[in-house]
Amino acid sequence: MPVLGNAGNACADPRARLRRERAAGDDRNFVKKGVSWALRVAGRRNRELNDAAIETARRLIESPAPAAPVIVAQVRMSLANSAPVW
Repeated sequence: MPVLGNAGNACADPRARLRRERAAGDDRNFVKKGVSWALRVAGRRNRELNDAAIETARRLIESPAPAAPVIVAQVRMSLANSAPVW
């Protein structure tokens, strides 16, 4: 199942959010990159998805997943200081 889910509402869709959070517990390199990529790309689409991606990253930092700190650092660095493209 794709990590992004519905590309139009990638971060807002609760099922897609759950898939990303579950995938963040997977320590494989390509899975970490995929979750990070999905959050960063979705967060650049508009302000609502940007807020949702940052909120998802905040929830991930509280998870016991070993890959979570790496993913959260990438997402925060990419989205915290950038405005959405649209």
